[in-house]
Amino acid sequence: MTASTRGFTFKPATINDVHELTSQMLDRGLLDFERVGQHPVLSLAMYIHEDDSYLIYGPDGSLYGAYGVSEDNAVWIQMTKQVKKNPRTTVRFGKALMEHINRPYLWTTIDIQNTELINLARYLGFKVLRVFPDGPDNVYSIEIVRLWQQEQTQLAIYKQPEEAAEA
Repeated sequence: MTASTRGFTFKPATINDVHELTSQMLDRGLLDFERVGQHPVLSLAMYIHEDDSYLIYGPDGSLYGAYGVSEDNAVWIQMTKQVKKNPRTTVRFGKALMEHINRPYLWTTIDIQNTELINLARYLGFKVLRVFPDGPDNVYSIEIVRLWQQEQTQLAIYKQPEEAAEA
């Protein structure tokens, strides 16, 4: 089922989409796979197959990225070079992404050197849980989490004039 939020279109991802995604991914995203000893194509194929995954198309119809959420609410996000061309649209991309995901919480890990993604994650409401050595070269990563805050209706309690006088 295709959905649209803030001008972005979310289409369920399939194994057939892996080549389109990896051929347009940011270099930083490809390096992150290599750093932890994973092949980008094989890893994305597994993630797309196992997780609730979507491709994200921008207002102009170009591919902005993909994301997936596993059963334990681990989220992965891969962005394409299109986000570098349109930084303002990328902020809308992030907000649309958060509106599209409907989970009680999300968590993931990010290479500590990937400051652009860390800043975007902080802007989207993720908080740092811990810093730890990761991968075969022990480069540090951070583990982050985002808790959903349901809109809560707060009831205003007004004291009756008699109660206010007694207090």
